[in-house]
Amino acid sequence: MDITQIDHGFVSDYDFWLRSVRKCGNNTAVKYLKNFKKIIHLCMAHGWITKDPFLGYKTKIKAVERPYLTKEEIQISMKRNSYQIG
Repeated sequence: MDITQIDHGFVSDYDFWLRSVRKCGNNTAVKYLKNFKKIIHLCMAHGWITKDPFLGYKTKIKAVERPYLTKEEIQISMKRNSYQIG
């Protein structure tokens, strides 16, 4: 695909594809879009494209609460790993 063909619609479709086909969660999809945006801005800096397809496109990282392992879960994991090591 030619870089000049990338427009706002392509970015929106890419976001949808990441979330639906690739089954990415919100934060993963946002990470991929941010990396893609860096590439687009690099292309603009080199003059390869003149219009920013991300203009007006907003993404937001959602806070994720990660549970901690219980003491028992840590002990079970340590026992499993000691069998694999020894």
